[in-house]
Amino acid sequence: MTLLIGQQAEQAVVSYLANKQYKIIAKNWKTSRCEIDIVANKNGTMYFVEVKYRRNTKQGTGFSYITSTKLSRMQYAAQIWASYNNWQGQMQLAAAEVSGDVFQQISFVEI
Repeated sequence: MTLLIGQQAEQAVVSYLANKQYKIIAKNWKTSRCEIDIVANKNGTMYFVEVKYRRNTKQGTGFSYITSTKLSRMQYAAQIWASYNNWQGQMQLAAAEVSGDVFQQISFVEI
């Protein structure tokens, strides 16, 4: 996936979350050891969102790429973010699947 396509997919998810009353805290937050696509807050819970784009499902859905290894990395990144930002509140991992040529289909799940 090219950088531009990834950015467009992430922006589609940012818009989707904003429309669902999430406050976007950070996009593409990273350290030398980890990365989080989107950090958002809703009702006092911090959401750490992995965005997966697939033009079509011939090779599986975006959610099928959220493996146990990816989940472990997401959890690690969330803990690092919380430490860096002194966050001691509720935290939730989440994933957003974006598909279609114009990023029109978005599914969002808490993990």
